[in-house]
Amino acid sequence: MNKILGKLIKSAQETREVPMESAVSVSTSTSTPVAGMPIQQHPYMTGAVRKLKDGYGFIAGDDGNDYFFHWSAMIVGSKNFRDLIVQERVDFSCIKTSEGKLRAISVRVI
Repeated sequence: MNKILGKLIKSAQETREVPMESAVSVSTSTSTPVAGMPIQQHPYMTGAVRKLKDGYGFIAGDDGNDYFFHWSAMIVGSKNFRDLIVQERVDFSCIKTSEGKLRAISVRVI
C-alpha cells in the first residue's frame, strides 16, 4: 500500500493528474476517504495562502477547509516557498493523512 501511495503522490506531483480509479469523491454520503488518498475526483483545488512559517504553511481552500502544506509540496518551476506571500492564490491537490488531517500536495501559484 505504501509503495502504491508513494507512486501515486509522485505521479500527481509530476503530472498534476490523479488516476480516476484511485480517487475518492467528495459527497455527503457516509463514506470516508482512505488515508493518504486524494479526496476528490478533480485533481485541482484552489485557495489562498493563509499563513506561512518556517518551511510550512496553511492554505484557505475555496471550499472552506484549511490545508497544511510543507515547502517540499511546491511544484518545481513554480514560485519558491520563500517568495510566497499571504493571500497569494494557489492551486493544489489534497490528501487526507492517517491522522485525518487535510494536506495540500502539488502546490502551484496561479
